[in-house]
Amino acid sequence: MYFLSPLHGTNNKLTSASINHLVGFTAAQLHAALITPFFVEFTQRVLVEGYRLGPSMKYILASTSMSNLPRHTNIIYIQYDVDTSSLTSTIHVFTHPKWRPWGNRLSAACPKCSSPHSWSDVVKQGSTYTYNCRRYGCPGSCSFPKPEGFELSNIEVNGGRWMQKEYMV
Repeated sequence: MYFLSPLHGTNNKLTSASINHLVGFTAAQLHAALITPFFVEFTQRVLVEGYRLGPSMKYILASTSMSNLPRHTNIIYIQYDVDTSSLTSTIHVFTHPKWRPWGNRLSAACPKCSSPHSWSDVVKQGSTYTYNCRRYGCPGSCSFPKPEGFELSNIEVNGGRWMQKEYMV
């Protein structure tokens, strides 16, 4: 897991470095180049424009939705409130019916017939996405129900959106 933390200071002078805000990327084999769009948006909104990180997260995530980052990793945001001595954390998971149904990856091949890239277009039944193998005669399929407790973002980009829920540290 990789972390970034905004530095605190006054009058453009660094007075302290604290870890009141952490952003973690959950990919086991994270490719640093893929998180560049996140850092660019973070730098612009938080460091240059001076917005707080918490309220800016949904805009930073929406902006990175067009990159490869959402297909590669989930994002965890942890915030420590010094006034109340409380810690809150949120996990952000990208969902798209074709690329990442409810945050899951479609397998590269059908588990029944091993046919590569064989999945049909999504069939949505309630809040479950189902994919059937397109190979003639193969009964292979996979389904992904919507995970419990996640709230969908109201910002949709090319059919995908981020979903989030409280994350227990």
